[in-house]
Amino acid sequence: MISSNFDRVIVFDPFVPEWALAAIALIAVMISFVSLLRAPLGGVFRVIALAALIGLIANPQLRLAEKPASTTSPSSSLTAAPANLSTGGWRSLMRPPRNCRPG
Repeated sequence: MISSNFDRVIVFDPFVPEWALAAIALIAVMISFVSLLRAPLGGVFRVIALAALIGLIANPQLRLAEKPASTTSPSSSLTAAPANLSTGGWRSLMRPPRNCRPG
C-alpha cells in the first residue's frame, strides 16, 4: 500500500463565535426536549433539522494536513531504484530492449 504524506482532518470554523454557537446549541436542545415531549413522532424530525442547522453553523471543513517527515522509511533500505512504470506500464518490463536482436 502506498502511503501519502497527508492526513485528512476535519476542522470547524464557525460562522459565529464559539460562545454564540454553544448558546444556539443549548437553545436547540431545549427546543428538542419540548418538541419530543409534545409530539414524539414529529419531534424526531425537528431534532434532526436542528442538529443539521447547528452542524452548518459550525462550518466543518475537510482539510489535508501534512504529516511530519519520518527519518526512517521502509524504501530507504532498498538498494535498487524502483522501475519507472510511467512510460510503458508493466508490459514494458516484459519486452526485451529495442536494441537487442534475437538469436
